[in-house]
Amino acid sequence: MLAGDESAPIDGGGDRLSERQPDHGPASARCSSSRLFRLTGGFCSGCNQSKALDQRICPRCILGDLGAVHLSAKGRLQSFTIVRGALPGYRGPMPYAVGTVTLFEGIELQAVVSGCHPEDLRPGMEVELGLLKICEDSLGREVVAQAFRPI
Repeated sequence: MLAGDESAPIDGGGDRLSERQPDHGPASARCSSSRLFRLTGGFCSGCNQSKALDQRICPRCILGDLGAVHLSAKGRLQSFTIVRGALPGYRGPMPYAVGTVTLFEGIELQAVVSGCHPEDLRPGMEVELGLLKICEDSLGREVVAQAFRPI
């Protein structure tokens, strides 16, 4: 693992993203704090590597029974692209950026990058994962996505 590792084994305390209640605070187009949820992955004791997904078998060394861990929500932006044309049906902010981020555990994830103008993004920036309100659906419910923001 890389320096700054914030991984911690899951103790069964119910901190998985799917078990958390949604935040019904004021609507915001900003990327909110990652403290609202925890990013969960797997850790293989056979090859000493964290994995992006909570998998049962390690894709690197094929060892079974991977342990679940909380992954850090911070990393570095490696690359990004700016999306200027919306797909049919998309009602979110334009333009927006999608980037590849390497977490402190060495795991690469792709997600929206928000919290600043897309032209201000630079490879190597430190970023943090949070939730971004994209729009509201026809029933007035918030549609959110995971997104990284500069810190």
